[in-house]
Amino acid sequence: MVDPSRRRRREKVIDIAMAKKKVVERYEGDQNYQFLHERVSDLFAEKLKSDTEKLKKQDIHEISSTSYFCPSIDSSMERATLLCESVARKIFPRESSPEYQVVSEARYAYRVRDRLRKEVLVPLINALDYFDDSGTKPCAVKKYLEDVKGGHGGGKCNIAAGALLRNDIVGYADDVDVGQVAELQWKAMVMGFKKQGKLNNCLAVCDVSSSSMAGIQNYMDVSVGLGLLLSQLSEDPCWKGKVISFSLNPELHLVGGDDLKSKCEFVRRMDCGGSKIDLHKVFDLILEAAVKGNLKAEQMVKKVFVFTNTCFEVANSGNDNKKSCWESDYKAIRRKFKEKGYEENAVPEIVYWKLDMLVVPRRRPGLAIFGGFSADLLKLFLDNDGQVSPYHVMEWKQPSLPNTIKIWA
Repeated sequence: MVDPSRRRRREKVIDIAMAKKKVVERYEGDQNYQFLHERVSDLFAEKLKSDTEKLKKQDIHEISSTSYFCPSIDSSMERATLLCESVARKIFPRESSPEYQVVSEARYAYRVRDRLRKEVLVPLINALDYFDDSGTKPCAVKKYLEDVKGGHGGGKCNIAAGALLRNDIVGYADDVDVGQVAELQWKAMVMGFKKQGKLNNCLAVCDVSSSSMAGIQNYMDVSVGLGLLLSQLSEDPCWKGKVISFSLNPELHLVGGDDLKSKCEFVRRMDCGGSKIDLHKVFDLILEAAVKGNLKAEQMVKKVFVFTNTCFEVANSGNDNKKSCWESDYKAIRRKFKEKGYEENAVPEIVYWKLDMLVVPRRRPGLAIFGGFSADLLKLFLDNDGQVSPYHVMEWKQPSLPNTIKIWA
């Protein structure tokens, strides 16, 4: 009688072998897939090698989150793509060690996968976890602000309007050492974007719930920073300086405070109860403000950006957790706007940005959904006036930073 546990192990081995055969057949028979597979594995290999070098130098704050997204050896994604094996082969090629040159192909693949896990992925993930738990802010950001504050000893300093991310600046607004410089950096950045004339008719819905906005990055700062930026770029008095709270009972707030620190504190204190939002009420707030301000269609806010870590389907399910049909919801919203004299082209578009997870951009009527957060994605978002699609991602090229703004110390 065959031992059931042995039979299950044998069946698992057979399943893995069959899955690998399918992946290899697709790789060899589909040039487009082969090209995509190679480029993706190249990116992973390059970033992981770079992160490993940074870890050796103890530059933990410079390490990316690539190790979190690399498929684990035994995952279903790895069985479907063999991406981890491909990355391991590129980081540890056969010629890198004499022992690899005398073993079979299967043995070589096993050894480099195991080495990738032990020497690359696990140390990097542990470093990121420790860095996250320590609550330490990236010292490179503070060093930049300190350099600007000191003017390198020359009596004047240069503030590059695009040198830091919005959340980097917000994260230091209350710092006793560089808070004033963070304020100047923020003003320079806003001035730079105003000159470009982008995102000047938008509103932000900011999730500032401490339970949902935790993570490796400080997503609270991201939500606050982008929300404040959009509020200050809006030109119409009806929307300028305003943000909406992420809630089942959202409110349109005029952000209070005289400086960046107090404005950040105001947004963080907004009531965001839980992980749900009533988008019907968000549109009601906008429509009410537009009618009260006697706005024409061309003055209506064009886009409403929602910054959160909650996926759209969960956030839009309501108190009863019933699945909502967005298409039906959007028809009802358009009907309300039409009753108040605003045609379909005046109804704002929702841009739903799930900050903590990379998702494939997708569209529905009046709604765009995408996810993830990085310096590159943020630049893409700002350079394209809030338009982000797979096409933009493929066509995007690294932009140059805005012109430096000189400020005398």
